[in-house]
Amino acid sequence: DPHNSTPNRRKFRHKTKKFINPRHNKQNQQPDTRNNISCLYSNSHSVNNKTIEITETIKDLNIDIMFITESWIQQIDTTTPLQLCPADYTFINSPRTNNRFTKGGGLLIIYKNSIPIKHISSIQQNGLEIMICEIQEKPNTTPMGIMLIYNSTSSRHDNDETLLDQITNSTSNYHRLLILGDINIHLENTSNPRTKNFLNHLEQLHIHPKIPAATHKQGHSLDLITTTNNLKCSETKWFEVHWTDHFLGQFLLKLDLQTPHHHPNRQTITTRGKIDATTFWDEITLPEHSKEHPEVNINNWNSALTSTLDAVAPLRSKQILITRRESWYSKSLQKQKQTCRKLERKWRKSQLQLDKDHWKTQFNIYKNMVTTAKRDYHGKLIVDHTPNQNILFNIFKSLTSSPKNMPINDTPTAQTLADYFENKI
Repeated sequence: DPHNSTPNRRKFRHKTKKFINPRHNKQNQQPDTRNNISCLYSNSHSVNNKTIEITETIKDLNIDIMFITESWIQQIDTTTPLQLCPADYTFINSPRTNNRFTKGGGLLIIYKNSIPIKHISSIQQNGLEIMICEIQEKPNTTPMGIMLIYNSTSSRHDNDETLLDQITNSTSNYHRLLILGDINIHLENTSNPRTKNFLNHLEQLHIHPKIPAATHKQGHSLDLITTTNNLKCSETKWFEVHWTDHFLGQFLLKLDLQTPHHHPNRQTITTRGKIDATTFWDEITLPEHSKEHPEVNINNWNSALTSTLDAVAPLRSKQILITRRESWYSKSLQKQKQTCRKLERKWRKSQLQLDKDHWKTQFNIYKNMVTTAKRDYHGKLIVDHTPNQNILFNIFKSLTSSPKNMPINDTPTAQTLADYFENKI
């Protein structure tokens, strides 16, 4: 079950029983050395009411890095990004700060603690938002650059030149560069002057993006995932979900991270393939029968059945994920999640709107159950430890505190709060 990938968040030290948030537990932050880094891109069109959808997607697909545009997270909101992070994940948040474009926008990266992503800068201009990050794979080596883009529909066309200039600067700063985001240029319409200008500029930089058939439910290709030639990246798989009108893009990055990382939660098991009863009985050879020694008959039958089983369904090894379950996660939630996944597979096979509606309805039931279970669990946890202010403080801190590597906003806190209420009025 995908929920079992989340470690138990209730860890207590002896005597004081201090509540520890595993997101900040340095023992969990072991650098990763897998060559394939699983990545996911999404224009979420607001994450504020989709925390469960996003966390479930990260767990189900075992995503290492998720890039999100249009997060709609306010500057003063640090709780929502924290809720989006499964255990052992953290985030980099770049909310929209321009007073003219207060609603919408925002860039967000959710990634595993073991992946060394560093926030470099954020650019916002007339509805164009760009976040530059980098991954340092090994010491004393050139880092890999990441350029996450959101170009709003209300932005001016002169933002195209700004965007192309930023891409040019990034390609000169980074030998290997990942470029992705919602650029709001109809890439499928190659006769469009904006599209021609954009693609021609990428060609001059030796960037050859593969244009998907569609990245939006309306059949448009508004999103882009591409890399420079020096960065190895798999072909992007675009797929639809029920909680956003943009398709999700899944791809693999080839990276060589610095320190060996052993996966204690992975184990190799031995299993057999599917057994066909007819073939099994056809292949079986009846052993000789002894009237005097029953033990001999038992051994003969065991040997005959085992050899036939090895021939029909030979043993094979595979790796499985050994996982633990959240404290609030119950068997009823597990059954609901299994039903959701079954309905999702049915819809992806049939592509019928009716099946999609059934999947969405079932997921909303599961979502409400998860919300209730988490509320009841944390409510009971707070009530039980009300007399102990030390434990109570650590519980609240684990639920609301931001990671230490969160980029610091340059705007003073008091001014940010004042702007928030002024824009709200």
